Amino acid sequence: MPLYELFIGFGPWTLVWDQANGWTFALGDLDGEDEPSERRRLSPDLQLDADLDFIASARQDMPRLIAEVRRLRALLRGDSDRRHAAFVALRELGRSQDYRDRADAGRGLAAFADLQEAIGPLLELVLDPGDTFVTRVTAEAVLRRRDGIGLRIVASVLAVADWSHSEWIHTAVREVFGIFSEERDRAMQLCEEMLQDLDERVALGTRQLHEALAEIDPVLRPA
Repeated sequence: MPLYELFIGFGPWTLVWDQANGWTFALGDLDGEDEPSERRRLSPDLQLDADLDFIASARQDMPRLIAEVRRLRALLRGDSDRRHAAFVALRELGRSQDYRDRADAGRGLAAFADLQEAIGPLLELVLDPGDTFVTRVTAEAVLRRRDGIGLRIVASVLAVADWSHSEWIHTAVREVFGIFSEERDRAMQLCEEMLQDLDERVALGTRQLHEALAEIDPVLRPA
């Protein structure tokens, strides 16, 4: 138990003012008692009143606040643990011998692409050596993030992909960015920013990705 908790006594505290003694703190709530009205009237210093009232309230409010912070921390730890457990399960699924399992893993892991430890498994699935269906599904899922993280993963793969994998990645690019011109244009803008990347492989793949986006004629454009 933290030391300060040993000094948190019973509450509530009530702030009391009288002309003879000034401010005092009384244990209990005086609202229901027959106390003379002068015991609770305001002092001449309104700012001091507010500060002391805050101090009095803190006596009972701080333990509640601390308890709420602990409750929320416990919830966050629980959510974090469950999220990591889901990531681990999907990573293991991505090692399955069944291409359908690997494709499902690719779809799921795309949501975890912001985790550094998810990058490796996603790169492996986009470059899946056993079935290019996994390549297309995972590439689409990552691209549907529509952010720099997903584009960087795909660009990294394009730089080293063979002809077959490259073709299916291009198919995924057209599938994701072939509808709305605003989404295609935003992806191109992100690619232009990524071209400044010091990683030569990323820069090479980004140029290929930018060219693929530029070849797309989106179906829907702003009126």
